[in-house]
Amino acid sequence: MITLYLERAQRKRWALFFAFFLAFGLVGCQSFGLFEEPRALARALAKGHGFKTQHVPAGAFTIWSAFKGRGNSQSHAVVYIEGDGNSWKNRYVLSGDPTPLDPKGLRLAVLDPAPAVVYLARPCQYTTPATAQGCAPRYWAHDRFADCEFGFHVHEKRGWAAANLMAALDAGVTMIEGSIGGIGGGIAFPDGYGAVGNLPTEDIVSFLESMGVGCDLDVAAAVAAARDIAAMTDIPLLSRASAIMAAEGGPAS
Repeated sequence: MITLYLERAQRKRWALFFAFFLAFGLVGCQSFGLFEEPRALARALAKGHGFKTQHVPAGAFTIWSAFKGRGNSQSHAVVYIEGDGNSWKNRYVLSGDPTPLDPKGLRLAVLDPAPAVVYLARPCQYTTPATAQGCAPRYWAHDRFADCEFGFHVHEKRGWAAANLMAALDAGVTMIEGSIGGIGGGIAFPDGYGAVGNLPTEDIVSFLESMGVGCDLDVAAAVAAARDIAAMTDIPLLSRASAIMAAEGGPAS
């Protein structure tokens, strides 16, 4: 009985060792980009639709591209840029290779009937040992938005603008876009929707001021401009900042 138990325990250890070795080998191959299936799939997809492929130097990276047609100074090309690809293994672990397992951007590009079409992969996708210089997981994680400024365009139809604006600020946007007096957006809608659709600039300025977020506009000046424009365009002024200022005895025009 003791001998049988030891034999079973030994077999179990070997089984665990083999499973660990296999898993480590698969992860290692993926991390170093040795699996060629996604690359072969993309090359075959491009070739099958008459696209040529090329690695293009682009600053610190080399970008894999596929294209068809040749434009001139009077023509336009339709450009497709691949998505995030296989950036994450799961919600918490980064992938060692962001190459998409299914190149959806390329699939759209090859179906486009335009005479000139260009597909661009993201940096570090479809890399080879010769083109992977400078690639690191941070470039398909937090550094993929490096040196970019993001803005937020706000509409106000359902009363959610303030909450959406707060969420945008929490997400790190540095530019907020509205429209003086809320003009725009809803102008094209039926009368039942009202005349305004964008969040009034004066309300944005008032909101930012109340939150202690600095901007280059003054609430009173924004309200005065909105009232002038409303009078010239015969559009009702529905901004909260204007109503509050009027109720508090502020300037009427």
